[in-house]
Amino acid sequence: MQMTRAILACLALSLTAVGCASPATEYCDVKCDCNGCSAENYDECVITYESRLDKADIYGCTNKFDDLHDCIMRKSDCALGNNVFDEAALACADDYLDLDSCERDGSARR
Repeated sequence: MQMTRAILACLALSLTAVGCASPATEYCDVKCDCNGCSAENYDECVITYESRLDKADIYGCTNKFDDLHDCIMRKSDCALGNNVFDEAALACADDYLDLDSCERDGSARR
């Protein structure tokens, strides 16, 4: 029984280590790889992005957030230089407006 628990614990730890990246870490990894940032800047990026996702979730707009995130990840390109996310944000303006509208509607219902 002890051996089974140990094996299950090791398996659980290995799965969490190999698991999928969160949208925040995916975004901040790309952003920092392109623009460079300190460990502190990276942590701040992750916290800010997770807060944005939490807000979308609270207002029932997770799908709109996911659409925006997917667009930004598709449109960001390090070859564009340091303004990589400014360019992606412009290309994803419709998705941003959809998320903003959804959050405003959700806020009005609360």
